[in-house]
Formats: sequence, C-alpha cells, structure tokens
Amino acid sequence: SETLHSPWVGQGVVMPMPVTMGATWNVSLLTEVGKAIAAEATACGITRGFSPEINVCTDPRFGRTQENLGGDALHVGTLGVALATGLQGGTGDSGSPSEYLLPGGLSLEGKHLVAYGSGDADGAPADMSPMTLHDVYLRPWRMFFAAGGRGAMLSHNSINGIPAHMSHEIMTEVIRTGWNHSNVFFASDFNDVDDIVKFNVASTLEDAAVLAANAGLDQALGGSANTFLAAAEAAGKIDRSVLARAARNILREKFAGGLFDKKFDGVSDGNWGNVQRCRAYSAGGVLDLPAHRAVARRVAQEGTVMLKNGLGGAGLVS
Repeated sequence: SETLHSPWVGQGVVMPMPVTMGATWNVSLLTEVGKAIAAEATACGITRGFSPEINVCTDPRFGRTQENLGGDALHVGTLGVALATGLQGGTGDSGSPSEYLLPGGLSLEGKHLVAYGSGDADGAPADMSPMTLHDVYLRPWRMFFAAGGRGAMLSHNSINGIPAHMSHEIMTEVIRTGWNHSNVFFASDFNDVDDIVKFNVASTLEDAAVLAANAGLDQALGGSANTFLAAAEAAGKIDRSVLARAARNILREKFAGGLFDKKFDGVSDGNWGNVQRCRAYSAGGVLDLPAHRAVARRVAQEGTVMLKNGLGGAGLVS
C-alpha cells in the first residue's frame, strides 16, 4: 500500500506531506508518524508499505517536490531512517531479514531508487559524476538499508544513460554486493519494465524483462513484460537461477508478513477481506485515532515555514 503519509485506507489518518515532515527537523516526531501510519495499515492487513520517500530533491523544478523530505543527503537520510524506524517497528540489518516482520511493522519498499528529483521534471535523466551519485543521492539509501529497509522501488529516470530498472550497477554491484545487503528486494514503479523499450535499449517487451531481471529486479508493478520471462528462460535468454532469486526475494516478504500462516487474522478472501476488516476497525476506533491526529497536527505546526517579503513589494522570496 502507499504509505507515504497515510495508511492509504478509507478513514485512516492523513499526515502532512513529506516536504512538511522534513521541515520539522524532528527525528523523534517522524518516528511517531511512522508508528501511527503502520498501526493503522497493519490493522487493515497491509504488510508492505511503499515508503519512505528518501530521494534527495536538488532541483526545485522537479514536479513531485512535495513528496520529498528535503535537498540535503544527511537530512533526508536521517529523517528517512526515523520514518522507517516507526513504520517497520524498529531497526535491524536488512542484509539478513528476520523470518517475520517486527511486531506491528511493515515491510518497507523505499522509493524511488535513485537520483529521482535531481532533474527538472518527473523522470528527467540523471547525468552526474560517480562521486555525486554516491555521496549525495545514494547516501540516504545506504542509511535506509543499514537501518533495516527491506526493499526499494526503482525510479522512472535513467542514471548516466542506463534506465534505473535495468541498472545492474545500482541494484547488484552497489547495494547487494558492495553494501552487503544480498537479501533486499527490488520492485518496479508502474509500468516501468515495459517502458524500458522507450529508452531504445530493448526492442521487445521480452528483452526489457530479461534486462531488468538480469540487473536485479525482482517484481514488476503493472505492465506485461514479465509475462514473457518463462518463454525467455525456455529459449535460453535468461538463467533459471535469476528467476529463482526474484521468486525467493518476493516470497520471503510474503512469508515475513504472515501471508502463508493459517493464523493470519482469519482472512481467506484476500483484499476484500481486508476492506471489510478496515471498515470494522474504523467503526471500532482503530483508524484515525485522536492520538494519531495529534501527531499530524504537530507535524503541521512544526513544519510550517514563514516566508519573508524581502523585496518590499508583492512578490514573496524565501
């Protein structure tokens, strides 16, 4: 579920957007934000959250600035870890995820990996030196995984000419091997495996799926490219061990969330059961609790930034 600033369920608490959270500079408050969102999400049977948003937004023209915590790597990483700590119920080593999620915690799929927000538009190419890539844009990710982040959603953009969704360097060489987080999972943003074709590096959807899987991607969100992987394996275009890795990483998260346990809240009818349970919890006072609203109000109060009219005219400048 989208857990950027709410549990993404009807009648759930809605926190201010991350840009306001970042302006609080309050580590403990953001941990409380994460706890509140996780409490309501898990009450509705949600086990994976698409958050935190730990991009370093360095271009004010970027069209999704409100989703970002800030423009400094250490600031974003510190507050992103604070959110993650609350959302996942604590911290741990994502290099060897535990058998089960921490009590009351979510499996976190941080987003968007990587350098999303470095350009002048949503999905703008990221063209930068290795030092800038690692010291600015990858630094919060290293902090996130070290704190127990279990996975990441790839970004729409390319990094130095390579679409993020087929970047073997980022997924495999840097994170799984270099940082020793071999068991983290990587998932696509919406339709982005199919969209590898639009970068003119793959001529067919099958080729796009093979490139993404070989680079380290485990799961596709939307699109149809992944449906060609079985045929690609049969044709010898991709090794079965790659598909086994992807299946293993995604199944690990499902097992960790208790989805294969008979005790899983007595739900046997999938999403519809979760919807019904959310309604029951809302009526029972589990969603949008006064304590959670109080956290949201604190974020709004502490994150409000006044502007100074330094020109003495009608225009405002910060």
